Amino acid sequence: MNLLLDSVSKNYSGTWAIRDLSVRVDDGESLVLLGPSGSGKTTVLRLVAGLEEPSAGDILFDGRPPSDEEPRDVTMLFAENRLFPKMTARQNIGFPLSVRGVPEPERTDRVEAEAATHGIERLLDKLPRSLSAGQANIVHLAKAMVRAPGLFLIDEPMKDLDPPTRRALRTELRALQRGYGATAMYATNDQEDAMVLADRILVIEKGTTAQVGTLDDIYQRPASRFVATFVGTPEMGVVQGLWEKGAVRVGDLYLTVPGSAKRSDVLVGVRAHHVVERSSGYRVKVDSVDRLGPDTYLHLIGPEGSLVMRSETSAAVGSHIEVDFKRFHLFDPESGVTLHHSTG
Repeated sequence: MNLLLDSVSKNYSGTWAIRDLSVRVDDGESLVLLGPSGSGKTTVLRLVAGLEEPSAGDILFDGRPPSDEEPRDVTMLFAENRLFPKMTARQNIGFPLSVRGVPEPERTDRVEAEAATHGIERLLDKLPRSLSAGQANIVHLAKAMVRAPGLFLIDEPMKDLDPPTRRALRTELRALQRGYGATAMYATNDQEDAMVLADRILVIEKGTTAQVGTLDDIYQRPASRFVATFVGTPEMGVVQGLWEKGAVRVGDLYLTVPGSAKRSDVLVGVRAHHVVERSSGYRVKVDSVDRLGPDTYLHLIGPEGSLVMRSETSAAVGSHIEVDFKRFHLFDPESGVTLHHSTG
């Protein structure tokens, strides 16, 4: 199945949850909706699932709108675990087939085949209270996938899991999506989820499309300050600059920029691995130091703003160093729109 959202909006009592959002999801593609809590990700999934009606715009499945005669071939996996507590795992997985009138012998075969795909045959006769959180999530996933719908909608199913279980389920979700050749939309605010699960990412900001593209597109060429600072760990540092003839000045550091100035003041964004120490450059103070395994990150403060630098050595808190930028991005200080990406 392919899916098209064409200028879709949703208004709740005068408040726009989604506004003029357009995106196409191709057959077999995995699109991740990435954005902070409250940005509208779940609303998009509910609109596609038919749990809500759009206030404006069209949602097309294989080029056609949904109808009573041809209902949406969609399964939605919610953030909350939705297993029936008094049914075994076998009965839970088979429930979607049962309500569709699939005969018992076929239902048994399909449930056992789905369980084998997920490696949970030994759990089939257990009740949900006997399952770990990770096992319950996999049974929940098998329940959603057993009828092989055309489109999977998955709403942050891993947000309450511990990191090892989350990584395992994330890997399984991606392998299954590819193995089934299924079309999928995932909603998450976790960048690691997006990196593993996505063919493309749609970054949502306050119900609107901030940027659509591959992870590399979004990370290397963010369309706005919001995208640049939301995507990437640690968060991109941003400092104030002045756009002069052929250069942007940050303190005593001059950054070469081709073309004429778009405006006199500008914001300069720099990722941690593009900040480097040098003998003369932009003078900053070391505010704090984070040691994360093999990586050391220096949090730096200067008159124009704050930065983070990945460093092979530590530095004393309160000391001063001078830095240069290997690569940087320029943003309009009012709209946040990207004005320039340096090539490094």
